[in-house]
Amino acid sequence: MNRFSEALRDFEATNSGPVREREILRVAGILPNCKFADVRKQVLLWAKKRTPSELPQDAWNGGPVEVLSGGRSVHIETLETSSGNLWAFRNDDPDKNVPGRVWTTEVTVGGEESQDLMLSLRQMVSSSEGELHIEPHVPGPILQIAEKLEFISGGAAVSKSPKNIRNENDLAKLLDLMERPQRTLPVIIASGDERGSEPEQPLIDIDSIARACCGLAHCFVLPAEFTYGLSNAFGKTRSVFHGGVRIFLPGFSSQSRPLDHRLFVGDSLKDISGRELCESSLRQLSARLSLSKTRLGREIVTFSSVRSAASRKAVTEPVSPMGIDGGEIAAIRTQLDAMENELVEAKAWEEQLTNLHDEMEERALAAEGQAASAAFRIQQLQSLFEAKGTDPDEDVELPTSWSEIGDWIDARLAGRLVLVPSARRSLKKAKFEDVSAVAQSLLWLASDCRKRRISGGGSVGEESIMEGVRNASCGGDTFDFEHQGQKMKADWHVKNGGNTRDPKRCLRIYYGWDSNSTQIVVASLPAHIETGAS
Repeated sequence: MNRFSEALRDFEATNSGPVREREILRVAGILPNCKFADVRKQVLLWAKKRTPSELPQDAWNGGPVEVLSGGRSVHIETLETSSGNLWAFRNDDPDKNVPGRVWTTEVTVGGEESQDLMLSLRQMVSSSEGELHIEPHVPGPILQIAEKLEFISGGAAVSKSPKNIRNENDLAKLLDLMERPQRTLPVIIASGDERGSEPEQPLIDIDSIARACCGLAHCFVLPAEFTYGLSNAFGKTRSVFHGGVRIFLPGFSSQSRPLDHRLFVGDSLKDISGRELCESSLRQLSARLSLSKTRLGREIVTFSSVRSAASRKAVTEPVSPMGIDGGEIAAIRTQLDAMENELVEAKAWEEQLTNLHDEMEERALAAEGQAASAAFRIQQLQSLFEAKGTDPDEDVELPTSWSEIGDWIDARLAGRLVLVPSARRSLKKAKFEDVSAVAQSLLWLASDCRKRRISGGGSVGEESIMEGVRNASCGGDTFDFEHQGQKMKADWHVKNGGNTRDPKRCLRIYYGWDSNSTQIVVASLPAHIETGAS
C-alpha cells in the first residue's frame, strides 16, 4: 500500500462517523457605556481577516448580511423589539489543519444604546471525528473586545492578561473577588515560590492561560510574599503557595471543601509534562464550566433564535393561499429554515448535555472511589497506631475559633468523621460560644463513638462526653438528609443541657452512621434545628 492510500485510510478511520456539532465554550457579560457600533466594529474586524471577500457596507452599518465565500461564511441578523435591539453574528470557518472540521463562532449583542449592552458568545465545532482532542481557546472577538472596550462578567472586569498582585490593596481586592457571591467565573491563581530564584514569577505560562481563558476565568499572579495573606484569610488547605497553581470555583468561601478547588502543587510543575498537564486542565475545566454555568435563552442568546424571531416578524400579515407573491414565499421559507435550524440546534445541545452529565458522573464516581481508598488507608493507619498501644488523638490540640474548625476536621478526623456541605457552610455563621466543646464532641464522635459502631460494643445513648454535654437519641427529632447520593437518617445528636434555644449557648450536633465508609456523618451543627416534633 502506498503512502497516499495509507493517508486516506487514516483520514477515513478518524472521520468515519456522522458530522456532529459540539459546543466548546460560552462567554457572557455586559458592556457598560458602549454603543452597538463599537461592538460590531470589533467583531467585524476579526471576521474580515477570515473572509476572502470584502464584507458589504451593510454589515458595517448594522444591517442583516449573508456572505458565502470559499467555504467560509458570515451571517448577520438584526431584530428590533420593544425591550431593545438585537444584533446577531455567525461565522463558519474551516480548520486550517484538520480536514472536515469547521469552527463556528456566534456573537449576540442586545439592549438599548442608553443602557449597558449584553453580550454573549458561543464557540462550536462541527466534525465527524469520533473523539475530539482540542485545547479550548476563546475566539478573537472576545480578545479584541476585552482589549478595546470595557467588558464585565460576574461583577469583575474581563482581561486577556493576568493581574499581578503588587501590594496589600491588590491582595484585598483579590480576596474580596474570591468570596464574592455573585462571581460566576473561576479564579485561577499562579503563585511564586520563595524557595526559587524568582519568587515573583509563576512556574506556568499564565499569560497564555489568561488569553485562552479570557472571559472564562479571572487569572492572577501571586508573588511568594503575598501567599501568606491568602493562607491567613482562608487557611493553608485552601491556599496556594510554593509555586503552586489553583483554580477557585464560583461559590468559594473560607468554609469550602479544599478538594473542590483543584490544586497543582509547585513541585509537579517543575518539568514540562507537569506544566502541560496543568495548563491543559485549566483550559478544559474553564471551558466546561462555561457550558454548565450558563443557560441558552438567558445568559446566552443563539443566532438561530434571533434569526427565527426576525423571520417571524417579517411575516406580519396572514396570507391567502390564492394570493401569495414571491416575497411572501421567500419570507415563509426563511422562517421555516430558521425554525428547523433552531430545532436541530436544540437536539444537538440536548445530546451534548447528556454527554456532559455522563462525564461529570464518571468524575464524581472516580473522586468518590479515591476518597474511599484514602479513608480506608487512614483507618488502617489508625488501627496500626492502636495495635502498638499509641493513641493518635492523645494530646491533640483543639481549635478555639470557628475559622479553624473546618481545617481541623479535615486534618485530624479525616476518614472517621465527615460534614455534609450544608453543615460545613453553617460553620461560617455559627454563634455557639464554646468552640472547644464542639471540637471535643466531634473528637469523641470520631473516636469512641465510631469504635463502638464498628465493633458493636454497646449503646452510646446518654453517654457523657464532658460535663454538661451528652450523646442522645434524636427520637421524634430524627430527620432525613442526603450524603454522597444516598439518603441517611440523623437519628443521634450531641447536646448540652439548660433547656435553652439561644444559639450562643445551645449545642446540637446531629449525625448519622455510614456503614459503607464506616464514618460518622454530621448533618447539622452547632445549633438546634426545627423539626416536625419540635
